[in-house]
Amino acid sequence: MVFYVIGIGNTPPVFTKEQQNRIAACTVFSGGVRHLELVKKWLPTNFEWITIASPMQAVFNQYQQKDTPILIFASGNPLF
Repeated sequence: MVFYVIGIGNTPPVFTKEQQNRIAACTVFSGGVRHLELVKKWLPTNFEWITIASPMQAVFNQYQQKDTPILIFASGNPLF
C-alpha cells in the first residue's frame, strides 16, 4: 500500500502546486468527515472517500482492499 498524507487546518486549504498535482493523480482519499467538506472542491469527479472513524479496523480493512495509492488528509496532533 502507498499512502500520501497532506496536512490541513480547520479552514479551506490552499494547496501548493505539488499538492494539487498529487490530488489530481489520486482517486482514493481518506480523512474525517470535516476534512471531506474542506477539500471536496479539489477532488476529481470520480473520487472515492474512506472516512476515518472508529472502529479503525474497518478503516484498515478498506485500505487493504485498494490497489491504488491513498491520499490522506489529516489535521491536529499527530495529524489526525
